[in-house]
Amino acid sequence: MPSAAALGLCPICHTLHILPYSERLINLAAEFCRILEKGARDKTLPPCPPPFDKADLLPLALSNEGKMVAICEFKDGTFALAFSGQIHRQYGLKGFAPHIADHEALADIAHRARVLVNPITDKIIKLQKNNGSPNEIAALKKERRQISGRLCAENQALYKIANQNGQLKSLPEVWTPPPQYAHHGIPTGVGDCALPKILQWANLAGKRPLAAAEFWWGGRENANTCWENGTIVPACAEKCQGIMGYLLCPV
Repeated sequence: MPSAAALGLCPICHTLHILPYSERLINLAAEFCRILEKGARDKTLPPCPPPFDKADLLPLALSNEGKMVAICEFKDGTFALAFSGQIHRQYGLKGFAPHIADHEALADIAHRARVLVNPITDKIIKLQKNNGSPNEIAALKKERRQISGRLCAENQALYKIANQNGQLKSLPEVWTPPPQYAHHGIPTGVGDCALPKILQWANLAGKRPLAAAEFWWGGRENANTCWENGTIVPACAEKCQGIMGYLLCPV
């Protein structure tokens, strides 16, 4: 098992912050996975015990999309749950930590991407099939790249990351990836995973995390990973670690 649920270097205090596992959280994660497996099998769920009793777990259980699922315990004895990305194109479910960025603003950017980028892609494909001018194809690809870059920058600007004092900073300000990813830029999807959602919500609510556990839930038909359902996985180095330092910073 990995040594910590999450870790990251804070760009403000220059300290490596670590969020540990706990035996209790590992056991609760296993129980969480068993509940999801029952829901996937039976297509229904009876009332669940705490800390799962206030969450709408069935949509997650029935989802065939691969998801990271997190549970976190706080110093006040309470718990929070979260899942990565969306469930059936919804960012929020009852009883789960909310998404970091505004849903409607994200949807607007996605809509404009479809309207502006997809027609250019269609033109490129048509020209390639009909042996179109290489210069025209190259110009269209450049135009598509520029539009995509602007929309990506707009998307990233929606993510305001909070430290444990609730101080908000932009994603580029706090992005501190490990050395192997330092020259790759900020990848798409940063801030969308399960544990960052919980920590962001906790920081804005004044809660301090004690321990966490994040596990894989792939549904019954997802074959895009070697992980089995319930596999405990640390916050990833490529996307999550770059913001974990600030999310876990108490300064």
